[in-house]
Amino acid sequence: MDTYQTAVINSIELLKDFAFINTGYNWKFFIISAKIPNDKFERLKDQIIHHHGKIVDKTENADLILTALRSLSRIRRNLDLESFNKPIICIDWVEACHSANKRLPYNGYIIAYNPDYEEPTTDESIEIGEEKSIEVGEEERYEVHCSDLEEKELDPRFLNTRYLCFRPTPLYPKFNKELIELLEELEKVRRLNNEQPNVLAYRRAIAALKAYPRELESYQEARKIIGIGAKIGRVIKTYMETGTIPEVEEIKQDEKFQILDLFSHSFGVGYKTATAWYLKGYRTIEDCKKDPKLNNMQKIGLELYDDLQKKMSRKDVEEIFGIFEREVKDALGHECIITPVGGYRRGKEFNGDFDVIISHPVEEMTKYILKSIVERLKEKGFITDIFWYGEPSAKDKIPPSTMIKRIDIIIASRSQYATALVGWTGSRLFLRSLKDYARKEKEMILASHGLFHNTFPRQKIDTSTEEDVFKILGVPWVDPTFRNC
Repeated sequence: MDTYQTAVINSIELLKDFAFINTGYNWKFFIISAKIPNDKFERLKDQIIHHHGKIVDKTENADLILTALRSLSRIRRNLDLESFNKPIICIDWVEACHSANKRLPYNGYIIAYNPDYEEPTTDESIEIGEEKSIEVGEEERYEVHCSDLEEKELDPRFLNTRYLCFRPTPLYPKFNKELIELLEELEKVRRLNNEQPNVLAYRRAIAALKAYPRELESYQEARKIIGIGAKIGRVIKTYMETGTIPEVEEIKQDEKFQILDLFSHSFGVGYKTATAWYLKGYRTIEDCKKDPKLNNMQKIGLELYDDLQKKMSRKDVEEIFGIFEREVKDALGHECIITPVGGYRRGKEFNGDFDVIISHPVEEMTKYILKSIVERLKEKGFITDIFWYGEPSAKDKIPPSTMIKRIDIIIASRSQYATALVGWTGSRLFLRSLKDYARKEKEMILASHGLFHNTFPRQKIDTSTEEDVFKILGVPWVDPTFRNC
């Protein structure tokens, strides 16, 4: 019989009788109070005392540990799992014993058990009968989930689907915050290493967790979520067992990662350029400014690096929008629709840039708007630098630095306005999911400049509002503040 089987049988022997007593010895319980409401905590103590058990305030004096916690990472915050030899049991076991008016086997209520320590013995023994011992692999040696945890169902409020556009995703998660922050660090590493498939996998997993309406209670529960595959599942398992992710701790000390991260924040700089600069021996922004092969966009981005790293508050964005709206309407007329989009529309408190859509009811006017507005703003001193011009359409943009802030100006004809609004509001992952659903489930093509039947030639579908786009696709309306996949 292996070590773990012996440990389980011995622990069953400890609880032979209904009263928490063996040969005159009163069993002692330590209760981890975290997540137990006061009234339930008092009832739990009363039930233990009623059945002749004792409650102790130190784990070393206890025979059993009781908890409402379900994950080892959270238990470790209250207990040193390496230094004790007591089973950790779900508090529901005490309630079940009390309700049944007999001592029940507690195998199905074990949260964790360390088999490396010798289990205390008693004078009494029992036959195991139908009780089944459980074997555990080396990597799971400190964890035995009780049956209800292994079969833990997903929260019924959660829409478990591959199409993220069907469910609301808040900007800031209410649950699993620490885990999400660590996964975001790993996503950043994959992005800086240009591992695009892995970047997308992490983004999908993060989006699912941001939308999940409760704390994850087990690795098995996490793996049931569509978007959390085996690899990321193992990362989550490590976190739930240890409270951290070793790779994240390592990259915090990695000089190359820190420098690539620094370079990639410069406007117009992607993975390839950042890596090339690092390989040339550049280690600071000042080093990069001396590169003889910089294009105009990179030069401006590096020159304004410190200014462009400063985030704009919502008040800053509203102030800039006020100036922008006044100038546009003075130039083009009050029939123009001017809408701030991007992170601001999704509810972000701070934004690195400001995205705005301009739409004019006269289609022919569209081709003249962009140059006209930019020249007017530059003439009045609001624009200091221009990164590039694009041909006027809903999918092109021009990001000038205004008040040492970046603005993306999107021009959309009135027939393009609804889909431009969907596309430029984002998030990128939400839009990707919406496009994916349109193509695979509806045989349609969604782009910022229109919604089309996927035929040859393509047939454009009329859309007047954002709501029209969602309705035609058969996707429930999602408020912009919940499109933060």
